[in-house]
Amino acid sequence: MQNDIFKSPVAFAQAPLKPINGFVNGMETAIAIADKAIEASRHELLSICDVSALNRFGVKGPNAAEPA
Repeated sequence: MQNDIFKSPVAFAQAPLKPINGFVNGMETAIAIADKAIEASRHELLSICDVSALNRFGVKGPNAAEPA
């Protein structure tokens, strides 16, 4: 039996940058793309987070906004 490895939907765009990959909820995703100093300086301008590996939760209905 083969174990499936799920990849981030944006992995193809990140591949040329040679990211450091890790696993989040069973999905292989970029953890870092450069060293910590470069990442910190880029963080001042823009940060993007791929949340496709995170669990989802949704509530629908006329009373969805009401406290439980």
